[in-house]
Amino acid sequence: DMSYTLSDLGLGYRKLKRFPKALASYERARQMREAAYRDDPNDVRVLNALGQVYWRMGWTQVDAGAPEAAVELGRKSVDYFGRAVRVA
Repeated sequence: DMSYTLSDLGLGYRKLKRFPKALASYERARQMREAAYRDDPNDVRVLNALGQVYWRMGWTQVDAGAPEAAVELGRKSVDYFGRAVRVA
C-alpha cells in the first residue's frame, strides 16, 4: 500500500531534518488512510495506520521546533489507536 511507502519516506526526511518534506509525505499518507477509513471504519489495520501517521506527524512537529502543533496530532493518534483496541 502506497501510504506505507509515503510514511516511510516521511520518516527518512524527518531523520534528514527536512521537516516540510516529511510533513508533506505524511500528509499524503494520511489522506490515503483517511479514505480507507471512510470505506471501512472498523478496519484495525487502517485504524493503527492512522494512529501511526498522526504520531509521526506530531513528532516531526516537535523536531521542527513546533511542539504546540504536535498536541492535536498526538490526540488524534491516541484516538485512532484507542479505536483499534476497541474494535479488535
